[in-house]
Amino acid sequence: MRLAVSSFLTRVRGGMAIEAALDLFEHHFAEEHFRDLMVAIRFNFHHRGDLPRLLEHMESQLYRIEEEMIHRRISSAHDRRLCWLIILIGPLILLFRLMTDGMTRELFLHHALGPVLLAISLCGTGLAAGGLWLIQQRMTQ
Repeated sequence: MRLAVSSFLTRVRGGMAIEAALDLFEHHFAEEHFRDLMVAIRFNFHHRGDLPRLLEHMESQLYRIEEEMIHRRISSAHDRRLCWLIILIGPLILLFRLMTDGMTRELFLHHALGPVLLAISLCGTGLAAGGLWLIQQRMTQ
């Protein structure tokens, strides 16, 4: 960062137009918020705006964005836990019903189609768990 700022100042003090120096300065970093800052500063210089006021406004906007991102992360973590609970509760209820209800046990364990339906439901639960895991992996990348 120090090298990029030093290069920017050298260019401006050497006579390069501020907008051109800002363009080159902008390409030093790939951060989206930094590029937004450079666009706002370039616009401010072009229209002779109040730079301290602009920077204060942008600072408050970034704080709001950061708060919202934290809120979404918390909400997202809660939603993921809830999804896992919903996926895992199905087999637990089935297991409970198999142990306590004779009619359910008869249907799933002693009927010809029972084991097939049991396997299909367990495969569906496995697919749902796998899909949720893949979604979580994509979200964390």
